[in-house]
Amino acid sequence: PVLPSKSVGEKLGSPSLVIGIDIETHDWKIKGGHKGRWGQFGFYTLRSEDDLEHDRIIQIGWVIGTAQAESTPMISKEFLVKPEGFCISSKAKDYHGISNERAMADGIDLKAVLKELFEDISAPHLREARLVAHHLEFDAGIIRSELNRCSLEEFQDQWASMVRKGICTMDPFIGRWVRTCIGKDPGPESAMNTMGLKELVKLLVPHSEYLLAKHHAAGADAQMHRLLYIAFLGLMAKASQKQTL
Repeated sequence: PVLPSKSVGEKLGSPSLVIGIDIETHDWKIKGGHKGRWGQFGFYTLRSEDDLEHDRIIQIGWVIGTAQAESTPMISKEFLVKPEGFCISSKAKDYHGISNERAMADGIDLKAVLKELFEDISAPHLREARLVAHHLEFDAGIIRSELNRCSLEEFQDQWASMVRKGICTMDPFIGRWVRTCIGKDPGPESAMNTMGLKELVKLLVPHSEYLLAKHHAAGADAQMHRLLYIAFLGLMAKASQKQTL
């Protein structure tokens, strides 16, 4: 491993608590090309503003734990959401395996789920916890839109603050650093190449097969987000130790 750039090192920080979060949506618009942009929270994203209004949450998961990979999370939750005013598309079902029939039968009200999320992440001892997701800009933007739909505007400022201080495991600059650490060509900085969640987890998270088998389930992906961030911190620590020898 090699030390990250100063900007990547500052992004990663040294948190004591980590909140991994993930959502699955009912649908998405098909677009050509993969050119990204910097979003409202300051993170790189491959999706447009229109997607944040179009895509609806049908599953959400979060996990809260320390920054130690071997520790058991304090909180680990996953909820199926009942579709209200929309239906889960066939391509979304093929992607995450959640049918509209299942969500209608077993899902619960999104407003209640979001209230529970903010009850968990608003605890005083979690105020400085780092929020982490793969494609954080997208997930956070969808949640922000859903807060408005659910008339939960009182959580908007807190959410925006937590997201802006968060970590996106899809960050192209973090991806360049990881590629350098494993001896791969990071490519030109201007390319803004990103690394996929499964690719990163396979490379950096030991004994993750059981989670990878559940990829695209929100609870499992939230677990992977936390563990991947911890792996980034470990990679940075190893590089620092190597430099001092």
